[in-house]
Amino acid sequence: MRSRSLRRGHRCETVSFARVDAERTELQDGDEMTFAGGGTSIKEGGASAEEFLASIAWVSEPSPECVTDTRWFIGDLVATD
Repeated sequence: MRSRSLRRGHRCETVSFARVDAERTELQDGDEMTFAGGGTSIKEGGASAEEFLASIAWVSEPSPECVTDTRWFIGDLVATD
């Protein structure tokens, strides 16, 4: 799976991801990564939008109306060689 383009204009942005082992991985446009994660939904016994938002230490918390009934998240990633 290729990472989503992170370019803005002609400058390449870098995103830093804190992995589950506390190691930091830097992503740049075009890096190939394998993503691991999961999901939750209200129909499958998941939390409400408010409970879901309260359960995460956000860098920038999304607005509650942006949280759908089904949520996907990335729990870890590794470089694909």
